[in-house]
Amino acid sequence: MYEQLKILLELQEIDSEIDKLDSLKANEPAKLQVLESELSRYKENTETKHKDIEELQKMQREQQRQLALQQEKITKYKSQRAGVKTNKEYTALEVEINSLESDNSKIEENILNIMISLEKAEAELKLIQEEYKEQEQIFQKKKDTIITNIKKINHQIAILTKERTKFIKGINQSLMNKYENWRKRKKTAFVAVIEGQACGGCHLTLPPQLINEVRKKKEFLSCNSCGRILYWMEDETPDENQ
Repeated sequence: MYEQLKILLELQEIDSEIDKLDSLKANEPAKLQVLESELSRYKENTETKHKDIEELQKMQREQQRQLALQQEKITKYKSQRAGVKTNKEYTALEVEINSLESDNSKIEENILNIMISLEKAEAELKLIQEEYKEQEQIFQKKKDTIITNIKKINHQIAILTKERTKFIKGINQSLMNKYENWRKRKKTAFVAVIEGQACGGCHLTLPPQLINEVRKKKEFLSCNSCGRILYWMEDETPDENQ
């Protein structure tokens, strides 16, 4: 039964590769999320500039409406001016007309300033839209790359998983259960190869007597420090002092 440890060791290497691939795959959605966040920022800039333009257009329409109303009053007062009979009435109309014309001058100046702001905002929107379009293309290319990477990783995992199944068939169910439970709890290797006088898992020095017992390959023996099952590779050179 001890010989099954060699099979388990190979299975462990496959699982280690699968874990690495799973970790790589887990990072890909995060990369995509960062890209989406960056693109969203460009989109928000575009939407904000659109709203600015709409607000300026609304202000322009309001000022133009106000100007038209003022002009109607001026036209009305000027027509009334021809029919007045006293200087007092005439002067009153003149004062009103002059006041309205003065207000109109301010409104016309406001409209001009709004038009200048609109022209500037529309030019800025054009640049932002071009930048957004460019970023969309960059985003799509990077997204395609990420999706391709995920597909490649999934393909590699599928190959390793198929290979993994072959090794599982050669391992005793009880030993396999211990292995799976260890991986679930510890997230680390279950079998550790002895390296010199140390455990290949925790790298702490092992008692010489324990190493000698492991080399006999008669039973499962564990590292006193980390609890991993110890395995002796046939080509491992024993320490002269053992």
